[in-house]
Amino acid sequence: MLNPKLGCLARAVHRADFHKKPSGQERRNMKPYRVVIIGARFSGLTVAHWVHRLLQSGEFTGTIVDAWPTMTYRPGLVYAMRARPEFVRRLHIETRKTVERCGFHFVEDHALRVDPSHQQVHLAAHRPLPYDVLFLASGSDPGWNTIAGLNVSRGGLCEDYLARHTASVLKGWQSGTLIFACGPLHASPHQPVQLATADEFMLYEASLLWDWACRRRHVRHLTEIILMTPAPVLGEPLGPSGRARLAAIMAQRDIHIKTQTQFVEVRDDGIQTEHAFLPAQAMVWVPPYVGSGLARNSGLDDGYGWVPVTPHLQHRNWSNIYAVGDITNHVPKLAHAAMVQARVAVHHWWSSLSHRPTPPPYHPQVIAMLDIGYGKGLFSLNTTLYGGTRDFTYVGYPAQIGKRLFNGAYIRSHGWLPVMP
Repeated sequence: MLNPKLGCLARAVHRADFHKKPSGQERRNMKPYRVVIIGARFSGLTVAHWVHRLLQSGEFTGTIVDAWPTMTYRPGLVYAMRARPEFVRRLHIETRKTVERCGFHFVEDHALRVDPSHQQVHLAAHRPLPYDVLFLASGSDPGWNTIAGLNVSRGGLCEDYLARHTASVLKGWQSGTLIFACGPLHASPHQPVQLATADEFMLYEASLLWDWACRRRHVRHLTEIILMTPAPVLGEPLGPSGRARLAAIMAQRDIHIKTQTQFVEVRDDGIQTEHAFLPAQAMVWVPPYVGSGLARNSGLDDGYGWVPVTPHLQHRNWSNIYAVGDITNHVPKLAHAAMVQARVAVHHWWSSLSHRPTPPPYHPQVIAMLDIGYGKGLFSLNTTLYGGTRDFTYVGYPAQIGKRLFNGAYIRSHGWLPVMP
């Protein structure tokens, strides 16, 4: 049996050998790893952050591909419910600055497909991009055309132009019915965790902020607010305590909830469901989530547009491809989850390069931070959706302050937070 002291000595020698400074000849023979990231939003920027922190500049050449040189901080778009349309400009982040800070080259282009056999990414306007390791962080495609009559003109908050439109429509609001509607999640029926929607939290927050705005304008008694969801219950991803607190707040604020909604058609004057027609003067939509066209075109999806991954976010068939954020088959689709997934994926890849022990896998949890108006917020953390027992919910001023501090820090740092989740 190996002496424990000798085992410790062997491990110490191994670590020292790994970290020793390579000779000049070794440096000349070393080829930097070609790291390619598709997508430059929450998950993509976080991947770049961790690659930069864990690898030295000469150990990799990094490229980030995104169709847009700027990122809109989406969690801030809910404030379209009480702000002027121009407020969206304050939410723009020049991703090129963050990319260059991470030692990456930014390519403004659209990724058409991935060829995993030849380790190349085919782009719309550039030559195929080779990679040694690929991180898919391009998100999901919106399914605006999956419900009859639904399109971007109906209103929404998921992109800056939608938020500007919504703010313009609501600027002179006097009376009427405003419907907040969430489209369904088109996911594989074989996933272990099933949800009816991808992310309803934005609509919860927006409806509560709109209620607050109407009360401040003294038009709440002339305004009806309806929230429609295909989910079986309000707050489906939350734990029991979170659902109870959210339902109580919605009832107190006189926001009408329609669950298990099956949308049939969207019209100019309202929404037709399977059982009734609900008239409305305006709507705010979170569109259906239908997976990723890039994943489908590349043959990397599960048959429904989502990338199947291991607990370390590694593709189940291609070990040098990782997927993080909305493009994966994890639910719900949340910014915090995307950032944590990025950390887990990069650390797993790095440990395989450096012969370190395998790091802990991704442990999903649902974290919701909602601004509910009146200077208060709702914070909820739970693992019950995944079979865990953690279920904590708090409502008060500190929750709203915490959300605002995070929002401001992320925007001012251009996505380069000093402490990452």
